[in-house]
Amino acid sequence: MSSRHGGPSSRRMARRGVLAAGVAGISGAAVAALHSWSGSGGGRRPAGQAAPAAGQGLQLPAGTEERTVTVVQFVAHPDDGLYFMNPDQEQEIAAGHTVVTVCLTGGEADGRNFRPHDPRARFAKPDRPGFARARINGLRRAHAVMATGDENSPWDIRLVTPVSGWQAELHTLRAVPRVQLLFLALVEARGVAAWRAQSLKGLWQNAVVSLPQLPPAHSPIRRPTRVTRSRLVACLQAILREYRPTVVRTLDPNPEHDPVHTGRPGYAPGHGLAYYDHQDHTHATYFVQQALAAHWAARPATQMSVEHYLGYVNAHLPWDLDGAVIRRKARLLDVYGWADHGSCGDPSGCGDLKVGGGALRGAWVQSTRYRAPGAASWAARTADGRLAGFALLNGQAVVWYETTGGGPWAGPVPLPGGGLEGQVSVVSRADGALQLFSVRTHLPDPHGAGVHRREVVTAVQRGTTADGRPVFTAWTSLGTSETGGVASMEMGFPEAATGPDGTVYLAVRNQGGGVSVRVQSPHGGWTPWERLPRAAESGVRVLDGLGLAVDAAGRVHVFAPAQRSVLHWTSPGRGRPFALARPTGLPGAAGPISALAMHDGSVRLAYREPRTALIALAEVPASGGPALPLGLGGPGGFGRVALVHSGPAQAAPPVVALAARNDAGTVSVATAHPAPQAWSRGSALHVHSAGLVQDAQGRLVALAVGTDGALWTAVYDGAGPDGTATRWAPAAPTVRRTTAVARAAGSPVPHTTGRTA
Repeated sequence: MSSRHGGPSSRRMARRGVLAAGVAGISGAAVAALHSWSGSGGGRRPAGQAAPAAGQGLQLPAGTEERTVTVVQFVAHPDDGLYFMNPDQEQEIAAGHTVVTVCLTGGEADGRNFRPHDPRARFAKPDRPGFARARINGLRRAHAVMATGDENSPWDIRLVTPVSGWQAELHTLRAVPRVQLLFLALVEARGVAAWRAQSLKGLWQNAVVSLPQLPPAHSPIRRPTRVTRSRLVACLQAILREYRPTVVRTLDPNPEHDPVHTGRPGYAPGHGLAYYDHQDHTHATYFVQQALAAHWAARPATQMSVEHYLGYVNAHLPWDLDGAVIRRKARLLDVYGWADHGSCGDPSGCGDLKVGGGALRGAWVQSTRYRAPGAASWAARTADGRLAGFALLNGQAVVWYETTGGGPWAGPVPLPGGGLEGQVSVVSRADGALQLFSVRTHLPDPHGAGVHRREVVTAVQRGTTADGRPVFTAWTSLGTSETGGVASMEMGFPEAATGPDGTVYLAVRNQGGGVSVRVQSPHGGWTPWERLPRAAESGVRVLDGLGLAVDAAGRVHVFAPAQRSVLHWTSPGRGRPFALARPTGLPGAAGPISALAMHDGSVRLAYREPRTALIALAEVPASGGPALPLGLGGPGGFGRVALVHSGPAQAAPPVVALAARNDAGTVSVATAHPAPQAWSRGSALHVHSAGLVQDAQGRLVALAVGTDGALWTAVYDGAGPDGTATRWAPAAPTVRRTTAVARAAGSPVPHTTGRTA
């Protein structure tokens, strides 16, 4: 997040163009200002000498090759990860994972490092290199606290060349060398939405041929360069190739547009819509997506998950974290923001004073949200009773499957077709076949030509292999709920449900902040997209993360989280219009809604209550009356809550089971009859949302895609979990599994020791 004041071991394979430089020529004062410096002399490689082995240029942490989990975070500005990606990054550091943060710009803003409203800022001379260095110092202090508890823990700095001719600073935390920061030092846009050709947006739109570097004060970068579009993508691709991450975290590629400011003077005139986000966030992510596509085309061995995080729009949405997590995020941002004014020995400053002491001001720290909210259902039982789970790895859908009912799992096996984004949802059709839904993104070509757009896609099971693997048709497009190019980028992620007559219903959040649906008849034909009647909501309207259920009578229910209420649309069935139902009487939801049809015609809902992160369970009666709150509970965390029947669907009273992310970043499971009971713990750290399904023996199976790219499962006999720990384990062996993975089953909890400013 760049300030609104102007923008908020070695490997055996050789890599061309990766070269480490030493400290020759760096002044003693500069070395002192940078705290500590390690590295030997280097320089230009003699002609004919072999390129250094991969990892020598970027100096990978010792043992990276043996580590199961490596996380690479791509951010636009130094504080983006602290605002928008925590608590995830702190949990990963505490779990012993390799965590590398790559910062594309210096975030130099207006070059004035003062608290907001400090009158001295008006008369201060801009010092953009100095402010960029202060932000680097602040980010190092915050990461040192996360990893060691001591913001003064020293760092080693090394000059690296990810691609030929482009020097960057690599900072490694000496006490915990698996924590690294890589600064590429490109100039920032210096404005949230105002058009400036010398920016990542200008480079993406081909308004400029190249973008300059702005080295921070007393930087070892001696030869600043200008970076073309292709060089930037090549650099990011080289980083992916070197670190081989299992998880990539970056910012929001599809922010909601701001209708109030679009078209106003100073807000991207002639260059597209204004958005509820910083233009650097969005366009940095576009370049990361292009680098990921190129990386995956080279067929890497590593199975990689990608998570995108919402940015400034969080200020307009209900808070989705509990108080303890919010306070922890704010304390780390105070460290980054130099709130204590302690000395770090650098005349440029020790942090970003625009942030320090005021992290709660912008209402960004109170939430952490994924752009893809996670599917309500990404695992299902096949027609022969075996379980199958679906996720996206390397931009492709993959399937894990039981080779026998209740037996061992195999996978992940990729499904043909790439370019997929966010999540996969699955429904069981009337004929027993599974049907998948996802979103496909079409990127411009490497030169920027072509339409940048998104579309909903579907694939249908067409058979089963001898060992039980479901086989699918190619992905086919269902188009977009929008009309025209840029608007379709805001379309949400699909939720689907099957009616008792075999009709498939599909719903997405549309660009206008409402809901659009398509319906597939049992014979396979699809209706056009239909926009449901608008709700009387203002501001940022419907959140992504719809709930969809079809009851035993064939009535269709669509639920949407909104700022002040849970919205509810109903239809009597296929071919009948949807109507906005009477108010549910439920307060606004902080995130996605999961909906489950019960045998008595009622519908159960599970979602996060705003501000507390507690999980609310409610019932919409079959009579159509107001929803009935059933109770609150939960293990903390944020995001989607999985919801399934626990035991027979016709049980009286009905019992459901829930699975959700907890405050440790792992999965907790509970039963609810009617309110949530004690919550179990025990999974590995995971991405996306947890899954929950009943197997052919009636047992409850919880699933999560680990940060190691493996499917993790826990099986509960009887009615479900009783609050005791249950061992999670990888469902299928993976080539990257080590003892570190086995340790992850112990539910790591982030360290909170050490002082903060």
